[in-house]
Amino acid sequence: MEKENYWMHISYFRKKVTELSSIRCGVWIRNGVANRHVWYVSNGKRVKEHLADSAEGKQLLLYMDVCRSYKKILYKLESEWSDEYGGDCPTINIPNYGMSPRRQMFERLVERSNKKKFINPVIYNDQKYRSKLESDFARIMDENGILYKYEPEIITYNGKRRCPDFVIYLPWIDLLILVELFGKCEAPDYLPTIQERIGDYIGSGWMPGFNMLAMYYSDKTPYDPKMVMEEIGLIEYREYILKYGGESQAL
Repeated sequence: MEKENYWMHISYFRKKVTELSSIRCGVWIRNGVANRHVWYVSNGKRVKEHLADSAEGKQLLLYMDVCRSYKKILYKLESEWSDEYGGDCPTINIPNYGMSPRRQMFERLVERSNKKKFINPVIYNDQKYRSKLESDFARIMDENGILYKYEPEIITYNGKRRCPDFVIYLPWIDLLILVELFGKCEAPDYLPTIQERIGDYIGSGWMPGFNMLAMYYSDKTPYDPKMVMEEIGLIEYREYILKYGGESQAL
């Protein structure tokens, strides 16, 4: 992965961990009754305290779980940086994109709900996937903190309803990527369907190498998890060049 990708990726999760680390949880005894409370810490003081079983408290507990997950992702990324470049990764300021048009588009995507027709589905994180190839991709996204929708429905330029394998969103650079994982590519009758699908996506503004990733697998081209992040990293780096002209100082 390019250095710029790591800088932005790691800086994003450092920022998120810092934001969420202000949440605390503990048991307080009041009037002889022990209750679990959740609160924010601001300037060394406890603020916005809620009972853990209240709606607000449950939301804060969820944020604490997210923070623990972010810390694992951050540790993984920083270890990879150290192995690749040595030393500590510098933190840079990255834009806060918030609910950008791309993020809004991602949030509006609706995943396929009918998964009963999946033949021999693979279960990952209590969700059904058509194949181990797809469940592994979801796992890799989780391990790297990348948001994704599995088989979301999109309408192509010619009115067709398509459900690509994944649409992922990289919040640190505000980038949407449509992902198709094509297996059994050695089958001759499968190739025309691939070409048709890719044509529909291109006509709808999804461009290979810029906001679309198609990965092709067969018995002769085994699945390589490391290659997944390398391919995503190349698209991410192109977006970085387009946005910042390769100047880290622009961040």
